[in-house]
Amino acid sequence: MNKPIEYFYGEDLGAKEVEKAIALMRRLDKKDRDQLLTYLTSNEEMLRVADKLEATAKDDDDTLRVLLLEYYQKLIPFISALDTIRSNMIDSKVKIEKALNLTND
Repeated sequence: MNKPIEYFYGEDLGAKEVEKAIALMRRLDKKDRDQLLTYLTSNEEMLRVADKLEATAKDDDDTLRVLLLEYYQKLIPFISALDTIRSNMIDSKVKIEKALNLTND
């Protein structure tokens, strides 16, 4: 639909932190935005499965196994997204250190 979110919800989205998060995401390039979305989505999915795990009887081994596997499958993209974010931050740190002549190279 290529319309800004304000088109659908108006200028006041109800919470300043939501508005700030949207503004920050808009500033990211597509690759970084996609990576952040992967991280956030994986995190939300893991929380949902964790809630199901907590609500499952401890002696229900079959259900617990299925839920643990589901959690594990959500954990992999979450870790991958964190690894990418960490790698990007380390690259930025190295570049800044070089620009400021803070390295021993």
